[in-house]
Amino acid sequence: MKSAFWNKLIDRLDKLDSDSVQAQFLRLASERGLLETIFHALREGILVLDAEGRIVYANRGACRLLGVDEEAVIGQPMARHLREIEWESLLRLDEREWARMASREVEIMHPEHRFLELYLTPMENPTDGRTGVVMILRDVTRERDHAAEIVESERLNAILLLAAGVAHEIGNPLNSLNIHLQLMDREVRKLPEEHRPGMAELLQVARGEISRLDQILSQFLKAIRPSLPSFERHGLPEVLAETLEALSAEIRDRKVVVEVEPQEGLPPAWLDPGQARQAFFNVIRNAIQAMTGGGCCGFRLCPPIGRWGWCSRTRARASPRARWATCSSRSGPRRRMGTAWG
Repeated sequence: MKSAFWNKLIDRLDKLDSDSVQAQFLRLASERGLLETIFHALREGILVLDAEGRIVYANRGACRLLGVDEEAVIGQPMARHLREIEWESLLRLDEREWARMASREVEIMHPEHRFLELYLTPMENPTDGRTGVVMILRDVTRERDHAAEIVESERLNAILLLAAGVAHEIGNPLNSLNIHLQLMDREVRKLPEEHRPGMAELLQVARGEISRLDQILSQFLKAIRPSLPSFERHGLPEVLAETLEALSAEIRDRKVVVEVEPQEGLPPAWLDPGQARQAFFNVIRNAIQAMTGGGCCGFRLCPPIGRWGWCSRTRARASPRARWATCSSRSGPRRRMGTAWG
């Protein structure tokens, strides 16, 4: 209610009967209850501070954000909960300083790590001239996290684009090297017979290494530029064999023995050969890179029981044919070996 109405009511209070006075106070209580219900329903925190920086009102949203009790917080100094602001000197600021302080963000650690956005505005009671501050708190933690995720995503996309560009530029000299190796092969054929075997072997090694680099670049570009799968009926043993053939040079360099357990009567699988080959490529390459001193890497394709499955097993040292154990078994002594299944 407006103050003019209450001034008139007080002036005529001695002329009103008790029923009229009671009706006016019931009206006041009803309006106050409505306002408090509205304030408590807000997710934002609303606080009112007096001239000494003490809390005279706090809704439930403010108590939740600050982690305080709704009744115990009344009368407490605001500096106890938010130390980043000098509350004692706040009320002495002029309008320009208030404009600077009107909105800012603070970080709190209690009751949990949050970022709060503060809106401050001065308040003056027209009846007695008392000054104070109205403060609105808003939790912006989720917005900051979302903004950080967007920045990280954009940074990752920029790195991927840069990596793709570098990989593409590396592919150009590889193609040029391959062409020149073909020209060298023609020249080698013109050499005398006694000089051809050694030079042909060197050229074959160079071609194999270039093919290996080209395969690595192709797999890298496919990994950073994923495409929609194109499903078709295809045999998993053929996909596994093609992947092992592509990695054969690296497998030999790392002195790894690869064993594939044959399975009879395997039906074709419904898959994307390219993506299946990429999955095999990633797992096999991780396995052989983990065996720095050489070792044994075995594979077994499981017959489908509702869905396809495959299992790989590695040993850190080269050994005779490994005995297969259940993929899900976790018992037994710790060994320098690992099992992966998919």
